Amino acid sequence: MRELYGYAKQGVGYGYNKVKGLNALLAIVSAGSAPIIVAYRLRQGTVSSARGAGKFLADAIAAARRVGAGKVIRCRLDSAFYNHKVVGAIRKAGAQFSITARMDRAVQKAISSIPDDAWVSIKYPQAIYDDEQQRWISDAPVAETTYTAFTSKARHRVTARLIVRRVNRLNPKTAPQGQDELFSVYRYHGPAGPGGRR
Repeated sequence: MRELYGYAKQGVGYGYNKVKGLNALLAIVSAGSAPIIVAYRLRQGTVSSARGAGKFLADAIAAARRVGAGKVIRCRLDSAFYNHKVVGAIRKAGAQFSITARMDRAVQKAISSIPDDAWVSIKYPQAIYDDEQQRWISDAPVAETTYTAFTSKARHRVTARLIVRRVNRLNPKTAPQGQDELFSVYRYHGPAGPGGRR
């Protein structure tokens, strides 16, 4: 959201963060070089993030090919773009996708079906700060399963990899400092999927 001032700014509106401004959509290509902006749109502050994203992504993928992005193009988007129109546009353009899925009941059910021995610990080369836990995270177990998204309409269904990262949820009210928890409780970080074409 880009904050703007004055009454003469065309298209300005109050966004989700209560700031008057414009929303920007950016498509950035990184193909072995410095990142390049290949497409952008400014929209009114109140507009949904995913509105018009299908056409925007089709244009961005075509631009990425023109600048030599290579045969495999993978679009990475956050959960605001997790809908069948966006995924359909990406697949129609012959690209792959990695979109953070919303933690709805179907996703939670898929995660709960992952066996305990399927989780593999990974170490991050650089720690990541976790706002909820107010601490730096440097490792986390990950696992994957198959998941079918957008099942309400058969023509929009997409079956792909669901990749999940989980971190231990600390409970400072019940666990004294330095003491391990009696039961492990996990917080699942928005699955990075469905994570590709099948």
